[in-house]
Amino acid sequence: MANSSATIKDRLDLSGCFELQELFGSMQLASALYSVQGHCLSEFSTNDFRWPDYIKEITEFHFDLAEQGFIFRLQLADDHCIVVPVYNRNNVVACLVFDIDPLKYQPSEELHRICDKLQIDSQYISNIVANQSISAAKTLPLLAVLTDKIIQQKYYAIEQQQAVEQLSYSLAQSYEELSLLHNITEKMRLTQKPQDFFPELGREIREVLNAEALIIFWWQSENQQQQQYMPMVTYTGQIELQLQHLEAIWSQTEALSTVDSSDDLVQVAFMDSELSSTNDFTWPDPIRNIVSVPICRDGRVLGALVAVNKIERDDFNSIDSKLLVSVGSEIAVFLENVRLYADMQDLMIGTLKALTSSIDAKDRYTCGHSERVAIIARHLAKKINLDDDTISNIYLGGLLHDVGKIGVSEAVLLKPGKLNDEEFLEIKKHPEIGTKILSGIKQMEHVSQAASFHHERYDGKGYPQGLSGKDIPLVGRIVMIADSFDAMTSDRVYRKAMPLSVIKADIRRFSGTQFDPELAEVFLSCDLQALLDELEAVKEDSSSLAMHRVYQHKLD
Repeated sequence: MANSSATIKDRLDLSGCFELQELFGSMQLASALYSVQGHCLSEFSTNDFRWPDYIKEITEFHFDLAEQGFIFRLQLADDHCIVVPVYNRNNVVACLVFDIDPLKYQPSEELHRICDKLQIDSQYISNIVANQSISAAKTLPLLAVLTDKIIQQKYYAIEQQQAVEQLSYSLAQSYEELSLLHNITEKMRLTQKPQDFFPELGREIREVLNAEALIIFWWQSENQQQQQYMPMVTYTGQIELQLQHLEAIWSQTEALSTVDSSDDLVQVAFMDSELSSTNDFTWPDPIRNIVSVPICRDGRVLGALVAVNKIERDDFNSIDSKLLVSVGSEIAVFLENVRLYADMQDLMIGTLKALTSSIDAKDRYTCGHSERVAIIARHLAKKINLDDDTISNIYLGGLLHDVGKIGVSEAVLLKPGKLNDEEFLEIKKHPEIGTKILSGIKQMEHVSQAASFHHERYDGKGYPQGLSGKDIPLVGRIVMIADSFDAMTSDRVYRKAMPLSVIKADIRRFSGTQFDPELAEVFLSCDLQALLDELEAVKEDSSSLAMHRVYQHKLD
């Protein structure tokens, strides 16, 4: 019983009743507070009123009347009690019982002496006084009504305070939601990868929700969604979740997610806790409560947003789920845009590869050269820890470094022997031609530097501008090494591919003259044999294209 009454106390605000009990106590009136189940919610008074003797009669009789909304006086033996029901949101949740026996009129010896002297019937006078006292039959209901009104006013004030607090909480949550959505839209960039963006986003959502853990599931591509049973996962939190927890959460989310494809109306997949549950699934420890919202776009589930274990509260509420739905909608737009951007990037890269392959394929000895230079340049860029955007630009620069050769005659490009001075001057024009081709594309500004400066030497003896040292843009210095490495590892009409040991020696020998010495040192520290193995696949594909071109040329 003690545990039951403690639970009831935790769930109800009984401060108004306790204040009245203190008031009754100051008037020497004993009182007690009972739940509708008959549990005592307050300590018994210290007087001699025999509460335990009356508990059974009180709980069997007056609670039925209290449920009907009556205020009544209950007389037990020779003692008087007033029982007042306590309401919480129109439901009777407890009864306040107090003993008014001390208020009863008690005739005194002095009254009897006075009446005797005046020859007045003392019993008659006592009855008149008793009928006019506060404990009289006609005044007891008024006292009960007054007590009930006091309790109602107390609880009306409490409910109003709770309503104000709830409104304040809702406004604060709405502000947090708007701030979070604003931060999300500010930080979302098409070029940003989800795995880089989601960790910070997860921390922000977790702080706003006040949850122990936040999980973002997402499919990286449609192919991944078709081929794998688990999507990508970003987790941030204070508790440790194992793979089994993540698998259970995702399987439940996937099974219970519903979305209207006509308007992408997202519904909460589930909101479970120890207090309530939307399904019969039993969550393993340490999951106490959890809410999951699917991330949807065009009727497709792209992932899910999941919060685990609400801090300082028993469960997540509708405000929390509403926030997750709003954030999930923003994430859905982001993921869809990332996919579209990736498709656009793939299309652009494919188009550029087709363009450069058509240039390289003029000569079967250089076929695939541009793609291999791009791979080598990207490898070196990663090795010196450049950011993803710069690495991407350097890859494109390597791919397009020889695009200017489209303006050089095939007679010069395909000449099997040594070029004469006039022919060499023509071939030296291809960096400038490439720069002009790319200069009209604003997005290619950084990429065009590879076309412009990949023949500039570190000692200033290169072309077309004769730049030296760090005056040569970084992309030009990187592509210079990549271009030279591929040339040395490839067969030419005048020589076979050079052994790797000789290539390393040449790069070291020309470090500081042809090559940037710092970049050359970093490049030599790479696993060049593994890099050659990676390039071999490109060479095989390019060889097939070159043979096809030679065969087609013969037919023409």
